[in-house]
Amino acid sequence: GACMLAPFEQGDKTVLTYSLHVDPGMMLPQFVVKEFLKTDLPRILVNIQKRVYQQFPTPKIQSALHPPQQ
Repeated sequence: GACMLAPFEQGDKTVLTYSLHVDPGMMLPQFVVKEFLKTDLPRILVNIQKRVYQQFPTPKIQSALHPPQQ
């Protein structure tokens, strides 16, 4: 897979573009591919978010990742 970060809204935010190519080496039914996307893709994105937090533990990042509870 590949991950690209780009500034957004005058640099106040960041856009994450993640691409993944999966080749299981055999034909798979579409429902299997969709199930993979529903279960593994959210987990991958959460792990990317955790990595960003570890690399950049600033108050601005912390508040974006963990907004105050109402």
